[in-house]
Amino acid sequence: MVSLFRFFVKTIVLPNDDSFNPSCSAPTPRNTNVTIRFMKEDDIDHVHKLIYKGFCEKWEFAYNEKAYEYIKFFSVNRYKGEHSKRNDVLVAEFDNKVLGVCQISVYKPNEKFFTLQLIKHLSNFPLWSMITTITSSGMVTYLKRRDPDEASIELVTVDEKARGLGIGDQLLTKAHDVCRERNMNKVSLIVVLSNVYARRLYERHGYRTLKIHITWKMFLWGTEGCYKMEKKLN
Repeated sequence: MVSLFRFFVKTIVLPNDDSFNPSCSAPTPRNTNVTIRFMKEDDIDHVHKLIYKGFCEKWEFAYNEKAYEYIKFFSVNRYKGEHSKRNDVLVAEFDNKVLGVCQISVYKPNEKFFTLQLIKHLSNFPLWSMITTITSSGMVTYLKRRDPDEASIELVTVDEKARGLGIGDQLLTKAHDVCRERNMNKVSLIVVLSNVYARRLYERHGYRTLKIHITWKMFLWGTEGCYKMEKKLN
């Protein structure tokens, strides 16, 4: 089913950059006052708020004025209902506050996109929101398809008031450690074309850009394309 999305995207494979050297990346600034740990159930509401604020433009494209309500309904129920999902979410805690989130995913054979839980959630959405959720989520799933030894970074976001403290760097560093512990040899992600700041962050951590994907806005949460980036873990 997900393979059908290849008809709605143009992919440009970039040539290998022989001059690229991950060892040249800037050292990760470490803030000793920041604790990186796995998400607990008590963190779910804080995590939802951070994810909403970090990606509010794409949520509003799909859900208009009900964006906050729908995303909370989807994410809170997902994390509360599936304990294993919380083991894929890292949070950054500073002064007893959750100020950053990083979600990872490892390869799962026969992973399904259309699940009963997703269909149940979608039944609560207006028609436009339902269509956009299906097309955008399906396209992202297609673009993020992975090898058996490959993990992916699903999202990274930091409270705007806490940016500059090195929280994003520490979340990524810990995420890479977790991926190695789960026997992954590489990690990949997609970042929208307009998010230059995020792309520079990933480049500092040794990610290289492999592909450019161009598609319609309704297939990518209101944006017209993204970069596919990858980092070797070994």
